[in-house]
Amino acid sequence: MTPKNILLVVDEVESIPIYSDLFKINKNIQVQSARDGNDACGMSRAQKFDLIVSDFKLPKINSEQLIKALRDNIFNNQTPIIFVTVFPEKVVTELKEGNFFKNITFITKPIESKSLKEMVKKILMESSISKKKSVDVEFLNPYLFAVQKIFREKGKISNIEFGKVELFSEEQLLKTDISSSLTLTSSHFKGTFVLAYPKKTYLKIVTSCLGKYFVEINDENKEFAGELSNIIMNESKKIWQEKGYIMEKLIPHTQIRSNIDIEIDGAIPNIIIPFDSDFGKFYSMISIVWD
Repeated sequence: MTPKNILLVVDEVESIPIYSDLFKINKNIQVQSARDGNDACGMSRAQKFDLIVSDFKLPKINSEQLIKALRDNIFNNQTPIIFVTVFPEKVVTELKEGNFFKNITFITKPIESKSLKEMVKKILMESSISKKKSVDVEFLNPYLFAVQKIFREKGKISNIEFGKVELFSEEQLLKTDISSSLTLTSSHFKGTFVLAYPKKTYLKIVTSCLGKYFVEINDENKEFAGELSNIIMNESKKIWQEKGYIMEKLIPHTQIRSNIDIEIDGAIPNIIIPFDSDFGKFYSMISIVWD
């Protein structure tokens, strides 16, 4: 089972063992500590945490600044936060006025061990369920924008829009005529990105891109589906890296398959994104496993 990483933000060194002992719910939980808000911001830019537990009053930067920094960080923009405070009602009112309330919970000082343990268990469980049911749209946006950019530049497609992002159930089949897939890995996820086309759409795209008229998918044009996927993924990686994601490896092999039904494994998050363009519809299917 993948360890759960908790960031503990406490400015009093003598308090760290007290908090850490409370998190020894099971051996699957790992706790890292930060001394102040600046330290927490730096650590959160380097890795994703499953939960952040913090004193509400922090030195160097205040809690509202910490929340904003976390929510602007692609690693932890959805990470649940537990704030420990003497006056939770007052803090809740202030944060609501500042629109900072999403995925934030409060616990009153002095800490009651049982209450914090139960809260941690509940939040980590809800977070795990949420990951299985959805894919972060903020993570997907660079890929979606890269698809639009490359098709406009390479294929000279002036109008291309993506539709509603939806979960794809294991019972569904999507009939396509040609598709390409690429696998991308980082320290936080592994993902497979598929672009799939009906024959009519693909032939219009490849004709426009290669400047030669095609009436069939053949050996001369089918490898271009893989080339497009590589170009799109390299463009996506540039945007992800600008946002702070570190990509370890792009597995270079591209599979081209014709006349297939794409089946989706329901054991991991799978989504389908329809694209509509001047040349017709095509689809992207994405499977992501977060570590």
